[in-house]
Amino acid sequence: MIGGRDDIERAFTALGGRVPDRYDVEEGQDTFPALPREADVVFYGGTFEGAPLVRHMREQGSTRLLATGDGCWDLADFLRPAGRAATEGEGTLVLSATPQLGEVKGSSEFAERYERRHGPVNNYAVNSYDAARMLLDAVAAGGDREGTAAALRGQRFQGIAYRSPSAWDDRGDNVATVTALHVVDDGRFRQVAEYPAAAPE
Repeated sequence: MIGGRDDIERAFTALGGRVPDRYDVEEGQDTFPALPREADVVFYGGTFEGAPLVRHMREQGSTRLLATGDGCWDLADFLRPAGRAATEGEGTLVLSATPQLGEVKGSSEFAERYERRHGPVNNYAVNSYDAARMLLDAVAAGGDREGTAAALRGQRFQGIAYRSPSAWDDRGDNVATVTALHVVDDGRFRQVAEYPAAAPE
């Protein structure tokens, strides 16, 4: 598997876990080898092949949990084609880099406005909206290329993707970001945890 595999393995083994096997998954692959029987959970770090993988697991009688990164936080390419397989057995855990709609003030209202004009929002729509607003503000403030870059680096922007204002650390990372954990429940993603945890309101 790809995308996050090494990080997951390092963290898991540091906590005393053991990884019985690793597999590479090719783009477009829809058949998979038999998974180790002693594995308690299967971690998949890719994207579009997550749906056929979880269907394969259930067809082979595996009830084990499938854990994935944000590559599978996708309605069209994971949730819908996976169907019931994503909820059977121990189900599926999916990470995302933004809380679900409604967790951050203004995100539900944005989704409602968008859906009236364009249909249902896709995952990361709120991040894209915030990013576009930040860039437009920086262009207006900066005037030229260098000024725009400086204005963007210096921004502190309260959007609808995160509870805290977006700002950049010395490495260029957004200090407001969080990781959310979802289960698949009744044909939708349902957030069950957030790290760092949201402060009580």
